[in-house]
Amino acid sequence: AEAPVAAEPAAEAPVGVEPTAEEPSPAEPATAKPTAPESHLSPSLDQANQ
Repeated sequence: AEAPVAAEPAAEAPVGVEPTAEEPSPAEPATAKPTAPESHLSPSLDQANQ
């Protein structure tokens, strides 16, 4: 039972590494998307900040 359990974490380790490397790339587009919605709210937030 320990062997299979160890295999699962082992599989997650490599898988986790791949997403981690992909995170930086998707992070840029993902950040751009939230920025777009924020642009609509920016006027209100910008005025409040200023």
